[in-house]
Formats: sequence, C-alpha cells, structure tokens
Amino acid sequence: MNRNASMPLSDGMTVVDGHVHVYPHVPVETALDIGFRNLEQLGGGRRDCMPMLLVADPPGVHLAALLREAASSHKPIVPEWAIRSTSEAYSFLALRGDQRLVLVLGQQLATAEKLEVLSFGAAEVVLNGASIDETLAAIERSGGTGIVPWGVGKWSGRRGRLIERVLAEKRGDKFFLGDNGGRPKAWPVPQFALAQKLGIRVLRGTDPLPLTCDERRIASFGFGLAYAVDTEHPLESLLGILSDPRTQVLPLGRPVSVAQAIANQFRLRFAPVSADSA
Repeated sequence: MNRNASMPLSDGMTVVDGHVHVYPHVPVETALDIGFRNLEQLGGGRRDCMPMLLVADPPGVHLAALLREAASSHKPIVPEWAIRSTSEAYSFLALRGDQRLVLVLGQQLATAEKLEVLSFGAAEVVLNGASIDETLAAIERSGGTGIVPWGVGKWSGRRGRLIERVLAEKRGDKFFLGDNGGRPKAWPVPQFALAQKLGIRVLRGTDPLPLTCDERRIASFGFGLAYAVDTEHPLESLLGILSDPRTQVLPLGRPVSVAQAIANQFRLRFAPVSADSA
C-alpha cells in the first residue's frame, strides 16, 4: 500500500495539515474551501473524517482576530462559512452545511538564528527574534506547543547541529519537528531520523509560500490519525492522541517535485506577493 496516498482508516479519522499560513492576498473563504476539499481527498472521502488545519499567522497577519470577530458577529465576514468558537480560545470550527473544518490558530516565529518556530495554544503572544532556546521556553511557559519545521537551507551546517542539540535536550508532549510539503521526497533530513530515535514526532504540513496560487497546496500534504478529535477541545485532544506512543501517525499526500521546489524558491526571491517571508 502506498502510505503517501489517501488511505482508509478504522474507527473514525482525523486528517491534519500541520503547517498552514493564510497570507493577506488569499481570501479566507478560499483557504477554507481549498483546505476542506484537499483534506477530504486525503481522507478518502470518508464521512467520519474530521479535517483539521493548524494555521500559524506570520507577523502582521491577524487571522485569529478575524475569526474571533466572525464567531461573535452575525455579519458574513467569511462568505459561505459560519465560524463557531470552541472551548479553546485559539480554536474554531468552520461550518458550511454539513461540512466541518477544525481550525487551530497560532503564530509563525523567526528566531535569532533565522530558524522558524510555530507556536500553538500559547496563552500569551511570543515575541519574534529571540534565540530558539528562548523561543521554545517562552512557548512552554505560556502553556503552548512548539513545532520546529524544516526549511530550505535552514537545517544544514551550524544550524543543523543546533537543531540536533535542541532535539537532544528537548522532551515532552508539546514539542515536535515539522516536515514540509515543499521538501522534495529525495531530499534527506538526518534530524528526522534522530527525532524518531529520541521518540519525538515529526508532523507533516504543506507550508504554503507567499506566492500567487501556492495556496492551492494547502492540505495537500499532512498526516492521518485513526481517531476523531474532540471538536470542543481540538488541540488538547490532538496532543493527547499524539502523546500515546501506540498512536500511528500516517503520512498522507505528496510533496512538490524537485523542479517545483527550485521554481518556488526562485519565485520566492524575485516574485513574492507578500512582504512576509516563509
């Protein structure tokens, strides 16, 4: 069986894109449409599939604030989608007819070493520009979850050794590495093997870039769980499932090709549509 393709699971299912950005040039409803459609495809079209996006706002982007306004207002702020709050301040349900999409909102942070960190569930805003150790410590103090995602050219040399040192020192159920749909399959990442050896999970996500039409990749690369998350406490529920060493995290979707990865990096440097860099 090809585990990178859509596959059926038993006893309910949650399908997650663990690394999403919605840039200002992308209408929110468009991102939700694409995310729901692609996650549904990854889940094989099952009716008991719960789709879930972990969305990290880059600096200057305030999607979380918009969704809070949409959840508390009767105005059609997000066309076609009704936004409902959950019991978590940072999580929402997007509803359209009988369709449900779980949204967990967080921050995209850049460290002093120019590494990326995603923060979810933190009770306070975490500041940009601190060291990776300080950034992860601030997320932990605020009760949040930190994900350190792979990035082109960011995990080699000195910074690669820094990631390895963080892995050796960091433990707990609220720390993960992140794989990236922009990483071609043939691109090796030794830190992923080290994480597996140390019992640290690697969560897959698309990481769409601030490029025209790259939002179409949202939810084309992620992971599946043979459990349905609690929609009132989606992040807490997800973390509980992932903390069980018996839980299988199933890779779903396909990354970009080598040619597309090179083209994306060229466009990112010469034709971005946002001042924010991924």
